[in-house]
Parts: sequence; C-alpha cells; structure tokens
Amino acid sequence: MQQIEVHNPGLRKVLLFGTDLPSTRARIPFSDKDLHLVTDNFSVDEPENIFYKNALEWYDNKKQAEKQDIRMTKKPLLQAYMNTK
Repeated sequence: MQQIEVHNPGLRKVLLFGTDLPSTRARIPFSDKDLHLVTDNFSVDEPENIFYKNALEWYDNKKQAEKQDIRMTKKPLLQAYMNTK
C-alpha cells in the first residue's frame, strides 16, 4: 500500500475500503486487522478518505454523470418533438 503513495500520490483519492460482511463467502473473514492495514500504511489524514470520503465523492460523481446521461438522451427527443410543432 505504501507503494501507491510513492508511485502515484493522486491515486490515493480513488482508494475505497470495502468489506464482504458478514463474510459468508470470503475465504478469510473480515477482521479489525483489515482496518489496520489502512491506518498503519497511510498518513493520519488518509484513512478518513479511504474509509468513506472517497466513496461519497465517487458515488456523487456517478450520480451526477447518470443525471447528465438522462438529460442527454431526453434532449434529442425533446428537440424532435419541438420540430414537429
């Protein structure tokens, strides 16, 4: 994990922490050690981003992109309708 920071510091903004709770399909069940992998390998400010802020930003950007796609697909239909008037 430390190599991510050394080789590409900007990549830290896209790291997302996730689990397979309740770990019924995982070969190795989730444990507190998984959290420590992040807190022990990144600066004090980074775990907050990795644990939730990056995900919030990613999902918000995805939602905005989906809204834009909907507007883009409706616009030609609206223009075609307006041209018939």
